[in-house]
Amino acid sequence: QQGLIAVQTRFEKETWIIYVKDKGPGLAKRDQALLFDSFYKGNTLHKSLIGSSGLGLTIAKDLVNAHQGIIKLAESNQGAHFIVSIPQLEIK
Repeated sequence: QQGLIAVQTRFEKETWIIYVKDKGPGLAKRDQALLFDSFYKGNTLHKSLIGSSGLGLTIAKDLVNAHQGIIKLAESNQGAHFIVSIPQLEIK
């Protein structure tokens, strides 16, 4: 169903892996390299329907980086599929 986002997590080799998938229109190849840039909104037909500042993925990447993790686009043919990996950190 359109509008639903699936989130799965697992813990593997001292790392949290988070999968985030949606069933939106997908991402154009030309947009993929710029996804994490501040204020970038892409060139999709639905963007006029959704108010966006273009900061969501930039903030997500900053948060993941602050936790020594990685966020990347895994596929985008049907919807978007992101994979986040964050190492288990010891709290001192």
